[in-house]
Amino acid sequence: MDVIDLSLSATLLTLFSISLASIISSVTGMAGGVLMFSAMNLFIPLRPLIAIHGIVQVFNNATRTWLLRSNVRWSMCLPFALGAIIGAMLTTLVIAQYASEFIPLLLLVSLIFYTLFKPRQLPNLKIKIRIFFG
Repeated sequence: MDVIDLSLSATLLTLFSISLASIISSVTGMAGGVLMFSAMNLFIPLRPLIAIHGIVQVFNNATRTWLLRSNVRWSMCLPFALGAIIGAMLTTLVIAQYASEFIPLLLLVSLIFYTLFKPRQLPNLKIKIRIFFG
């Protein structure tokens, strides 16, 4: 298991970066997790960073769900959870099989371009509960 030992300056810079990423995520509604991950990757090795990032995201989303629980369409949660688990497993298998240094860079560049150049008005999606799994 990797042990993380950060200097005081690295810890303060990481905390500042995480706070800035949180503000950007709150204002824009996206990209905070990627920014947080990128900033933390400067000081923390990748293996523990993935676990830390995952835990932070789970608690963040669980808190948001709890605060907005009156607006959650609970009938869609189980199909979404099952589809997300299967999708995550398939994605992990594909990335583990075909991973290279190019794929993370391609994903990051794609996210940046989507964030900067997405259409101003996206169409409203009406997804029926029975096909929400997909």
